[in-house]
Amino acid sequence: MGQNAAANKKKMQNSMSNPFYLDWTFWAFASSLLAIALSQAPPIVRWFGKPRLVLELPNQMRITHVAGYAAAGVVLSIRNAGSKAARITSLSIKFRRNGEDLLDAPILEFHPDPRNAQALLLMPFSVAAGVEVTRSMNAYQQLPRDKDRKLSELASRVRVDIGKKVELAQANRDSFAPLGSMVTLDARLLQEAQSMFEANFCWKAGDYDVQILCRSDEQAEVRQQKLAFTLWESDEAELKALADDYQYGFGIGLTHERHAKGVFVTLRRI
Repeated sequence: MGQNAAANKKKMQNSMSNPFYLDWTFWAFASSLLAIALSQAPPIVRWFGKPRLVLELPNQMRITHVAGYAAAGVVLSIRNAGSKAARITSLSIKFRRNGEDLLDAPILEFHPDPRNAQALLLMPFSVAAGVEVTRSMNAYQQLPRDKDRKLSELASRVRVDIGKKVELAQANRDSFAPLGSMVTLDARLLQEAQSMFEANFCWKAGDYDVQILCRSDEQAEVRQQKLAFTLWESDEAELKALADDYQYGFGIGLTHERHAKGVFVTLRRI
């Protein structure tokens, strides 16, 4: 019994004389804990991180109008450089002319197929971490309720007037041309359309600043380059000339490629 006590005492003395950091079993255990912690680091970062959206536009954008109210088309690239997915709830384009605020144009449509002119309503969408999304989109000037109602009612009456005249012409076999190409709008409707255009046309020649406003559920950080373009007097004249097609209903109630295209402006980084 005395021998066992002496052996235990000697063993305890040896363990106390050897520091824990010299014990290889301690370092094996510590390495295992470190490996587990590192394996959980990416999920932890993704959980607490924020989305970081990088917005980019090409060198051109499209400018047009509907009865004078501003419209624009852009190809927008959205890259999520953050560690967490972002759910984008709205996009809009803010325009400033010659240093003063001009208008905000919400992006309402996108083209799922660039080879097809058909546009769909833009709904909230998600961009995963590390993913880039590029879409062709259309923006329209935000209107007060009364102006939006008047524009919608005018467009509806234009379609009805042109549609009836085309049906009558085809019934009389006077025309087999596309809708609206050989008939003209009622004089009173034409005057109303021209008056609306003249009162609301905003694309005056000048220097414009462009900013994309992006909102998300996660209040993501948004980065983009400052952009600007110059609208020349010739561009203004070309946009005003679109009103000449109102006599056929184009640009008010009926679509036409010339109105959808408008003019292209060159964007520059500032």
